[in-house]
Amino acid sequence: ESAEINATRTEVIANTQDAVWTLAKAIDACLTDNISLKSYSEPDESGFVVFQEGDRFRDLLRNISFAGVSGYVQMQADGTREPRFDIMNFVRDAVSDRFRFTTVGKWEKTKKLQMNGKTIHWHGGGTCIPQGIQDHCRQTLQVLVPQTFEPYIHLQISGKGNDRFAGWLIDVFKYMASGCFDSNNYIFTQWNGTWDEMLAELRHHHSKYDMALAPIAMTRDRMSGVYFTRNVRTVSYGSAVLRYRTTANGLWQFFSPFRWDVWLIIVIFFFVS
Repeated sequence: ESAEINATRTEVIANTQDAVWTLAKAIDACLTDNISLKSYSEPDESGFVVFQEGDRFRDLLRNISFAGVSGYVQMQADGTREPRFDIMNFVRDAVSDRFRFTTVGKWEKTKKLQMNGKTIHWHGGGTCIPQGIQDHCRQTLQVLVPQTFEPYIHLQISGKGNDRFAGWLIDVFKYMASGCFDSNNYIFTQWNGTWDEMLAELRHHHSKYDMALAPIAMTRDRMSGVYFTRNVRTVSYGSAVLRYRTTANGLWQFFSPFRWDVWLIIVIFFFVS
């Protein structure tokens, strides 16, 4: 299996363990506060059962914090976990000659970017900044940055110039640029339109802007007009729908896969043929 699959699997397992522990700690807090976990309301018109102590249970969940397998778990006011990212370098192992992910740092909302001092390997295996990037060091990069999109990008009211922008993407960019640029060799320009409009601006005015820094989803249409970096996050979306039982269990249940008119056509076809 590839290193990317193994790294993803390990991350999923660690986050699953922490999710279970978060729920367990909230339930333990309910028992400590004598909140009944058996008090349910009647099913609503959609068939869902509402937990009568849901508001109190939600508040307990938001106050959970502990040292988890995937890192420190701290819930935010909106009920989501405080964001945390691992900074990983995809390198070839000298012993096995196989590619693998190596953690070179991490980013947390409160502690910001923390690098662990490991050497970063660039494309091709070298540890020096590639010549193509060094050539760009001699000019000022014009970088488009969209509006606030937590935790990747947000604006700091007290900041000025490039310091107005903060967040995971901004911190990682500044760190990578520190080995090549100084703070005067790139200029962040805020973009107030949509992401597709920003990409169109980058594509049609490439002499004015060099790049865009944003957590943009990679689609076929977007990739046809601009170059993307390697994706840094993979998101899978799913949906849950309420399942209705149309027929009761019984002797005629085997008819349930098709409607009556479909069965009629099947029967007619059987006799005609």
